[in-house]
Amino acid sequence: MDNREWPDYEKNPMAEEFRKLFVGGLNSSTTEETLNEYFSTFGTIEKCDIMKDRSNPTKSKGFAFITFAAPEAIDEVQKARPHELDTKKIETKRATPKAQQYWPTKKLYIKDFPKELEETDLVKEMEETFGKYGTVKDV
Repeated sequence: MDNREWPDYEKNPMAEEFRKLFVGGLNSSTTEETLNEYFSTFGTIEKCDIMKDRSNPTKSKGFAFITFAAPEAIDEVQKARPHELDTKKIETKRATPKAQQYWPTKKLYIKDFPKELEETDLVKEMEETFGKYGTVKDV
């Protein structure tokens, strides 16, 4: 586990943590090149990594991390939501370091449901599964 402290923005506003963007819901055909092309309109990109499946390194996990040269680029990306790339709506948010990933949240992203599952059955299953942890507001 990474035990680094979250940097102080006042002391180091250019820390990578303040310049890193999470991009989720990617089309399986999206490449780092298409991500670079799309997001470079918001600022200079230092690094772009699509996360790959360990068992199949050519298969995308459907999300990526983009590190911009300046933290203001992330603000610009967020102001321009919603985003669509390669015919899919994608989610963008500031990346959260692994050491800080257990902050409380009110929203979960869940994917890869069985195609044959009816929406009403899916909603019921989600409410039953997650309802024991708190109030489910919307599925």
